[in-house]
Amino acid sequence: MARPTGIRKTLPSLRRHQTPQEKAHDRPGRAFVELDGHRHYLGPWGTPEADQRYRNTLAEWIAADRRAPVSKDEITIIEVCDRFWSWALNHYRTHDGRHTSEIGMLKSAVSILKTVYGRELAADFGPLKLKAIQRHLIDSTIKRRGTPEAPVMLSRSTINKYIDRVRRVFKWAASEELIPASVHDALKTVSGVRAGRTEARETAPVEPVDMGRVEATLKHLPRQLVAVVRMQLLTGARPSEILTVRPCDVNTSGDVWEIRPEHHKGSHRGHARVVYVGPQGQEVLRPFLLRERDAYCFSPAEAEIERLAARHAARETPMSQGNVPGSNRKTIRQRKPRDYYDASSYRRAIERACEDAKVVAWNPYQLRHTAATMIRAKYGLEAAQAVLGHAELRTTQVYAEADRAKALEVAKAIG
Repeated sequence: MARPTGIRKTLPSLRRHQTPQEKAHDRPGRAFVELDGHRHYLGPWGTPEADQRYRNTLAEWIAADRRAPVSKDEITIIEVCDRFWSWALNHYRTHDGRHTSEIGMLKSAVSILKTVYGRELAADFGPLKLKAIQRHLIDSTIKRRGTPEAPVMLSRSTINKYIDRVRRVFKWAASEELIPASVHDALKTVSGVRAGRTEARETAPVEPVDMGRVEATLKHLPRQLVAVVRMQLLTGARPSEILTVRPCDVNTSGDVWEIRPEHHKGSHRGHARVVYVGPQGQEVLRPFLLRERDAYCFSPAEAEIERLAARHAARETPMSQGNVPGSNRKTIRQRKPRDYYDASSYRRAIERACEDAKVVAWNPYQLRHTAATMIRAKYGLEAAQAVLGHAELRTTQVYAEADRAKALEVAKAIG
């Protein structure tokens, strides 16, 4: 029988198995395909049914990341986690191919799941085992990075996010038919940790940042990040919405400019996002638009060049003495400056600047909260939702639909 058309030669081929008795009586035998060392019989050799089952089996094998089907009663949690991780590494990526921050959180959740119940059968994982992981997380402590304080307990919100990610592993496994769908359905019955019901630590609410601390910090940041901080305060935008802005994303035709980020928090859900920039914000942003249309406005590579130039200008040793400029730099750097800042590098830069300024550390999301508090106090909840781009009313406790005209009015007034 000829190989079915449309199948690459590098894929496992359709083969025939004949017993000596079948050969003696000129019987066709059975068709099979071998995947990962195991034969999968597809029916009588030479029949259209065997041909179609071969195609279906290969399609399912490719969809399962070229792994052979396994029995739902035999696959372990470690195997499920390994397959999920291979899928997650390809799925959780940004527009430029980098892994999202979610991949690090998933790695921790998968690690906990494998450590506690890795060798158990995935089909046997139920609500009580998920509650045991929940209890394990409640009893766990972490060492806060960069602080001399003793380890602290995980917060309640962090524990609930970990549990949601564990559920996500089993949801994916059910969609791949690695486990019965009833396993994931049962896990959905486990409630999250409720406030005041356990010893889990409660996190303090996000507070607006004191502007005196912000101004002291700005003296120790490169001009690129000074502009980002001021843009956040003037627009209420998320850090990523300003950090990745390019000239081609900015519409400068009106009194109020509009930034339409190519990728943002709600883009994968099909939500649109517009950041409105008033006169003060335009003055901050305008110098950074003088570059290629698709180049990032706020570049760490550009900031590094300016830092080295400033250090050279402040050099006190005569050029005829000491090191020649550039001679003491590493030939091959472990990390080269990137074309744009991400939320993590932005946050770390602010933390270092706070240390240099000897002020209490603050984070970029407090800037958005500061802007939101001011807009809400002066213009109301509806205006706050319109400017901040919240998709759900409960996010800003708004009871009316966001209005573009109101967002334009606020942007004109505040900057």
